[in-house]
Amino acid sequence: MKAKKIAALLVAAAMTITMIGCGNDANTTSTTEPAATETPADSGNTTATDVPEVEGQGDLIPVDASLDFENGNDQIMGFVNKLIPGTNEGTYSIADFKGTKAVKMESNGNNPCVAFDLGAILGDKIADVASIDLFIGTETGSDFYAASGSLGVMAAGNSYNEKWSVYLDTVNPKIANYKIPDGVTLQAGDSFGVAITTDNCLDKTGVPTIVYIDNLAFRDASGNLIEADADAVFALGGVQGDDPNLTILSGVQDLGFSAKGDGWAQAGKAWADIADKIQPGCVFEIEYSCKDEAGKDSPVWFVYNGLVTPDTEWGWVRGVNEEDHLVPNAQYSTGKVQFSYDDLAAFWGEGFETAFADGAELQCEAQYAWEVYSIKVGMPTTLVALTNVQDLGFSAKGDAWSQAGKAWADIASKIYPGCVIDVEYSCVDESGNDSPIWFVYNGLVTPDTEWGWVRGVNEEDHLVPNAGMGNGRVQFHYEDLVAFWGEGFESAFAEGAELQGEAQYPWEIYSIKVGDVAPKNLANVVDLGFSAKGDGWSQAGKAWADIADKIYPGCVLDIEYNCVDESGNDSPIWFVYNGLVTPDTEWGWVRCAAEPEWTIEGATLSKGRMLVPYESLAAVWGDGFESAFADGAELQGEAQYAWEIYSIKVGTMN
Repeated sequence: MKAKKIAALLVAAAMTITMIGCGNDANTTSTTEPAATETPADSGNTTATDVPEVEGQGDLIPVDASLDFENGNDQIMGFVNKLIPGTNEGTYSIADFKGTKAVKMESNGNNPCVAFDLGAILGDKIADVASIDLFIGTETGSDFYAASGSLGVMAAGNSYNEKWSVYLDTVNPKIANYKIPDGVTLQAGDSFGVAITTDNCLDKTGVPTIVYIDNLAFRDASGNLIEADADAVFALGGVQGDDPNLTILSGVQDLGFSAKGDGWAQAGKAWADIADKIQPGCVFEIEYSCKDEAGKDSPVWFVYNGLVTPDTEWGWVRGVNEEDHLVPNAQYSTGKVQFSYDDLAAFWGEGFETAFADGAELQCEAQYAWEVYSIKVGMPTTLVALTNVQDLGFSAKGDAWSQAGKAWADIASKIYPGCVIDVEYSCVDESGNDSPIWFVYNGLVTPDTEWGWVRGVNEEDHLVPNAGMGNGRVQFHYEDLVAFWGEGFESAFAEGAELQGEAQYPWEIYSIKVGDVAPKNLANVVDLGFSAKGDGWSQAGKAWADIADKIYPGCVLDIEYNCVDESGNDSPIWFVYNGLVTPDTEWGWVRCAAEPEWTIEGATLSKGRMLVPYESLAAVWGDGFESAFADGAELQGEAQYAWEIYSIKVGTMN
């Protein structure tokens, strides 16, 4: 480890300012058991220490660090779903900051988070980590604006988060400190993350804040610095890295396309260079940047720029609806869009990739200044992105029609109704094509059970209905396995039984993970500042007058919450309108939930998170309810069991 960064912590420590002193709550939350708020700084809260600069240079005073990023290794970071709840994958790189190298992360209105794979970075020393120090600085242009966010670890599938903030332009950057929660020991597969959740510059000017992260110092319980591998590569991808807003692709090829232009300008690449990679059924994935006057993402689209010849009437044609400049069925995520071949064929005709090749260009265009960084092409899979992922520690292999696996008793506690079981495997037929794999329940027949040996697959085609497949992965939904094994099989099978793999050809299972279908991420996110909790059938909430101006037709409410039944399974939460009956309104107290299921129609649920479209609420309360309800009313939460809402954010679906 380089010793380039030496010792000014003693100087900096003399100027310590806690984040609580900057008006920032220091809450710790867990996805399984929420911790108390307002914890004193010396018991585990994030603290911020002023970092002096070298006079006349603006450079940071160097300090001891496990990671200083001076080698420029941008493969050391990535993204982990639910590490910090409510955050999304951002744009990050290694860049210059105040005379040194640092991780650069841009706020995008979508709560970006960058993660570090602690197992890859620290190896066997990961269990010794008791605290983590780091520099956090911001860049907002000529005027200073406040920014804040969260630090956290994902340990054994649970997240533990605290706050950071940079409020004073005279104290930028700061040293933030994160203490590993009592009773938590980090292990391989765990991660550390930094997220941006408040960006006053973006809100006020439309220009996003740039956040810089540097000098990560991993320390043991005695405060000793732990050495780290600066050349480590982030290895927690796969299931955790899938974007829930986009189709997961297989056989991806890069078209080698990059271009940029002003608003309504076009630029691109010759069709002849890319046509052989385009085929019916494929999906184009474009990574790009284009912002409107408010700093929000604006769409980019394709243009065919060809030559009119005796053999073709084609000249210059947009591949987009001219009215709204959108492609039907396009899928948008922050900085990315996917267009299907079939949607483009509706504008250009079947076989356009061949007809357009001679002398033509594939170009991009947008309403505002734009840049396309890459265009990739792949075939769609039926896989879904997962969140709340847990690894079963399962690996096995066998010959054709042989079985091998792992005791149910070791994994049953991680299987639950509604989950998705994600299997990474290899099995190919005589032609080298992927061949399916499936599960076998191998149990014991006892006086209490008739179970013995049962495949979890259709015997005719050896497929599981609704299974997702692609990229050497298959996903089985709990409900589809119930069709073979019955409700509650995970408990009934636990004693003396095995979960096994089987296939028609030699096979190997590398891993099995379990998680929930990840809800789509939102764009243009605004936090309502809503938190509340209550017992079963009790209500609590926030005045409509404080939040009504942030609710609008077409928006989606993103609720992060906790509510479990007697068995520890997630139980739904819903909203209550608690208003005042006046001469101008007949409204009083109205639930927005369907009985007896107690769910909101149209809402998307996953463990600890719920997305509720405006239209679902309007179906009960009427269009424009956000204005009608504002005077003297409250938006409240309610559930059948003790519940807590940690946050409600509002945004638009990408």
